[in-house]
Amino acid sequence: TPTAQLTFTPKAQTNIGINYRGTTRQPTINQLQPLRDNTDELNVFIGNPNLKVGFNHGISIYFNQYKVLKQAGIWGNFSYNIMENAITQTNTTDLSTGKRTYSPVNVNGNRSWNLWSNYNKSNGNKKPYYGVGFNGNGSKFNNFVDGEKVTTDYWNLNLEMNFGIYSEEKYSFEISPKIGYNSSKSSLPTGIDNNYFIYGGRSEGTYRLPWKMEVNFDINIDLRQRINAFATNTNLVVWNAGLWKKFLKKDAGKLSFTVNDILNDNKGFTRTINSTYISDDRFQRISRYFLLRFEWSFNKMPGGEQK
Repeated sequence: TPTAQLTFTPKAQTNIGINYRGTTRQPTINQLQPLRDNTDELNVFIGNPNLKVGFNHGISIYFNQYKVLKQAGIWGNFSYNIMENAITQTNTTDLSTGKRTYSPVNVNGNRSWNLWSNYNKSNGNKKPYYGVGFNGNGSKFNNFVDGEKVTTDYWNLNLEMNFGIYSEEKYSFEISPKIGYNSSKSSLPTGIDNNYFIYGGRSEGTYRLPWKMEVNFDINIDLRQRINAFATNTNLVVWNAGLWKKFLKKDAGKLSFTVNDILNDNKGFTRTINSTYISDDRFQRISRYFLLRFEWSFNKMPGGEQK
């Protein structure tokens, strides 16, 4: 597992560096086991005792700078991975029965990359602040379908901005719109467009009312473009809000009322696209509920501070 690191500091609060790390990828016992797994008759797994140990070359470059007087900072990182003897799968399908037999094999040519960057500027109490973030990742993945090598190229890029303002005594508010694009292309001639946009964002805020009361909210919007593989699409808008009040001596008591998922739209969702299938998975989550809560903070130690 060789490692190397080079760091350069051209001036205060500014760093540039490059890292390298090599790591092995050991096959698991199940992957090496040559026995046949008949748990699912339509999806039969067979181990491969001839698997080789894989090796990953990871290279990353980073930059960060923070200017204290201007309260502004910029950060960025890019990493790239090259995999030797990567463990992937070979799939064989019986078209008459739908039965799939798959087994792990070694392959070369797999790649992946990751990009992350962010800029933030703060202006202090009661003044607006802002920031922008740009990130993405991608990969080149090889496997085998009915004896044919199939390559899937995937990448996505996302842009997110945030704007806000806060007062230490009275309020805080922030809004963060985002937009992104996902692309997936397989060497198999499917004729299906797997590229789509995602957009939405989040917002949150707090406002202190008279009589030691406070109201707050947060909302998260997750929208995506429909793809041709499915007749419907899943979009999520999750909105939470609450109201609380402090009372008793030294504000030891707190009574709060919160509503989780006001629109009753909190659904679990994941989308998976690779060379052999496209899947939209929906699953259940805890959705709308109301909660009334009382908290009492006390300290029985004489003369001690309230905890």
